[in-house]
Amino acid sequence: MAEFRIRTGPRAIFGLLGAEFVPSDADTLEVEILCSEDTTAPFEGSLSDGVDRACLGLPEEYANAIVSAITTQPGDAALKLGSGRLRFDCAAHGEVGSSHFGFSRLTGILLELLAVEDAGTSPESLSAIFERTFLGRAGRF
Repeated sequence: MAEFRIRTGPRAIFGLLGAEFVPSDADTLEVEILCSEDTTAPFEGSLSDGVDRACLGLPEEYANAIVSAITTQPGDAALKLGSGRLRFDCAAHGEVGSSHFGFSRLTGILLELLAVEDAGTSPESLSAIFERTFLGRAGRF
């Protein structure tokens, strides 16, 4: 799971996304994205507290951002996972601060994290994943 909040002037970009990958012997990567019908339940204790109202769930409008990130991720992070089932089943969004951009970047971060070995999760490697995935394609805010 990854959660972020980045200030961009008077507003902030916020999102939370969780995924699980289960390897299999199949020759395909099956992707399941669970969208929420009710996305109004508050998410207390989020990084966006005091800046935006965070709500539990993934609105359907952001599912395309996840699909887009999976098919266009630099370094082919989805291919590094190999065959199996990739399930996005945990999310939170801001009423104002969430966007296609944010969920696309969160997906990229999760793909990278799921693809690295345990030894690759030092603070330095996590910072590198964030910078490469979140800032690398979009430049600076």
